[in-house]
Parts: sequence; structure tokens; C-alpha cells
Amino acid sequence: TFGENFKYLQLLVFKLQPYKKIDLVENWFCVKISVLPAFFFLFLSIVLKTVQKFLLLTSIIHQGYSLYHRKPPQSLKLKHYFY
Repeated sequence: TFGENFKYLQLLVFKLQPYKKIDLVENWFCVKISVLPAFFFLFLSIVLKTVQKFLLLTSIIHQGYSLYHRKPPQSLKLKHYFY
């Protein structure tokens, strides 16, 4: 009958629970996992900017060093060409 079928359908249908607020003490692990990527990308961007500045500085220093410590040009000996 309809009453028996209705009870059977009630067992099959999942009841949705109301929205629960996250308790920071009980679910601290879930909160840490959700916040972790944001801190990771912030940390990664700071590290990459620092490395970029360091590499730029070392390349500028290297270029300055290589310009200052060049070999002197070989003197052109014209007498070999004229004699």
C-alpha cells in the first residue's frame, strides 16, 4: 500500500543536514589544509622575487667585473706590414 511504500522511500532518501559552522578546535586540520596553498604561493612569490633580484645583481656585478678586467688589446704592429 501507499503507507508502506512511503516508509520505504523515506529510508532511501538522504536527509540533508543544515549548514554547520566550522569549529576551529575540532576541525583545525581542515582549516590548515585550506589555508596552506595561499601561504605557500605567498612564500614562493617572495622567494622568487628575492632570487630574481640576487641573480640580477650578480649579473650586473659580473658584467662590471668583466668590463673592468679586460685584457688589453694587442698593439697593432704596423712595421710588420710595411717592411
